Amino acid sequence: MSINIDVSILKGETTVIRGVLGSKAELPCRVDLNKCGDIHFITWTKSDQGKVDSDSWTRIYLYSDNVNKPLRDLVNRADFGLNGNNGTFLVIDKLKLTDESFYKCDVTYINGKCPSLTSVQLEILAAPSKPVIEFNGDSVRHGSKVGPFVENDEFTLKCVTNGGRPLPSLIWYRIDRNKTETRLATGEVTHDGNQTWLQLSTKLSRNDLKTKYECRVIHESVASENDDKYKSRVEVDLNVGAVSMDLIGPADEVKETDIVEIACIAHRSRPQVKIKWMNGSKPFENVKSYEIEGNEDGTVTSKSIIEIIVSRFDHNANISCHAENAAMKTAMIRSVQLRATSRDATRKWINSE
Repeated sequence: MSINIDVSILKGETTVIRGVLGSKAELPCRVDLNKCGDIHFITWTKSDQGKVDSDSWTRIYLYSDNVNKPLRDLVNRADFGLNGNNGTFLVIDKLKLTDESFYKCDVTYINGKCPSLTSVQLEILAAPSKPVIEFNGDSVRHGSKVGPFVENDEFTLKCVTNGGRPLPSLIWYRIDRNKTETRLATGEVTHDGNQTWLQLSTKLSRNDLKTKYECRVIHESVASENDDKYKSRVEVDLNVGAVSMDLIGPADEVKETDIVEIACIAHRSRPQVKIKWMNGSKPFENVKSYEIEGNEDGTVTSKSIIEIIVSRFDHNANISCHAENAAMKTAMIRSVQLRATSRDATRKWINSE
């Protein structure tokens, strides 16, 4: 797909027009009917050497009252017409690389007393390809995830685009879960033949949860760096450990045959933590419930509840909760010690510590 672009730049007495390969360009010709009167003949010529001071020029378009004729390579690709004093242009369609050159529009008026020469330089731009993000040497599909990673992992992405005339530039953006965009400072863009690439290296933190990294192409043929055709992004698949844990149990003494619930809550992990209960050194299997609740940052809060029917053997028992997931180097542990008494006031229990 081609992109229309027509940028005029005055360079001395020469107007520079830029057009995109495969699209069209409008080359201006200065015509002043009010001041100079009627036109006798207009001739467009093209430099054979691609220079403004070329000593060899070829006629490419003829125009008069009874002639309107493109010549040579412009046959079926060009059109020219007068539009009063609102501007007169030679329109060249389906631009080719060979169209890049200097052009002259020579206007001959019937009275023959007006300046009659317009000099135009046509530059042909070629759009680069859509960028591709590579991870570990492999191309990553636009919008997909890379990972999984854990906090403090370092990872490297490489953004690659091909072609472009002139060669393009590339930039990286970080887009967080709130869709806030931050342009990232990176190294130099590398041009290797027809290929352009830019590498991004960063250390991941919890702030990278649900974060995307986006590469954008900067080029004269691309109207905006936000053009979806010229950007590619990936999302970080990041695992994190729980930030904190609460153990909620009885604050006072409990009595024999009481039913006691103890809750263990691990906050903001990804993925959910595995919770293991211990009664001293023995695993505790009587888990009443296990729930998870999602958080806005993509983490979850995990909650496990156990139920104990208090017996004399639970006096001074150390009940502990162990929570861990793949992102945690060691389990997070919290514990509570039960203080149990007999319902028979005459009975006393010896500490089991």
